[in-house]
Amino acid sequence: MLIDFHAHCYPDAVWPKVQAAIFERYGKQADNSGTLAGLDEKMNAAGIHLAVVQPVANQPKHVRSVNEWVESVRAGHKNMLFFGAMHPGVEDPYAEVCSLARKGFRGIKMQPNAGGYYPDSKECFEIYRALQENDMILLTHAGDELKPFNPLYSHPKYFRNVLESFPDMKIILAHLGGYKTWDDLDMILGYKNAYYDTAMSCEIGEKEYLGLIERIGIDRVLFGTDFPWYDIKKAVDYTRKVLGGKAEKLFFENPKKLLSTVGL
Repeated sequence: MLIDFHAHCYPDAVWPKVQAAIFERYGKQADNSGTLAGLDEKMNAAGIHLAVVQPVANQPKHVRSVNEWVESVRAGHKNMLFFGAMHPGVEDPYAEVCSLARKGFRGIKMQPNAGGYYPDSKECFEIYRALQENDMILLTHAGDELKPFNPLYSHPKYFRNVLESFPDMKIILAHLGGYKTWDDLDMILGYKNAYYDTAMSCEIGEKEYLGLIERIGIDRVLFGTDFPWYDIKKAVDYTRKVLGGKAEKLFFENPKKLLSTVGL
């Protein structure tokens, strides 16, 4: 069984706008269709049995509309597990997360760079308090972007206090702990509540890819792609090539174990 813990998809009407915005900002052209149908097609082609979909709300005003869309589609896609989107700028972050918990969401996605906030802010701490109390997972962008981001809200140094202040909150630091900030990876290693995904990390070279996984500890690493910004099958094939039989830990054993801690 293969689980992609870091995938994205968008409503059909929204996807062209997202695609254009990403191209304008980063010059990155998605080769895949970032719609529900597009994700489903690429999952099947790559042999993915479950995708954990990570909705993004880059502005507070988008949180509810994004989550309402997720609620409207999730029942019809049994091969996808949808997290909720969150931004600390909403009126009552704690209450917003608790509301998602009551609706059956088992995790949320945050993107500090795109959202313009530091992950160790007091508003974010209200989100984490709710996540910890409701036994939910946080998946957050960590590190830089395709083009350097300034200020770099998602630098690993801003997650250290988060990890220490909320030891019972399960947090996934995407991109092997920090895209293009791997020199500072040690800042966020050694925490029992921290996990790391491989999204957008297959281009860094086999030696560095394997080295980062070994530094983190393979039992803490989850397979993720960042679809539609990276091809799922390409990431699956690369991970198998580099890790061989150990790839099953990333594909299934580790994500299944994490999901079981939140009743899934």
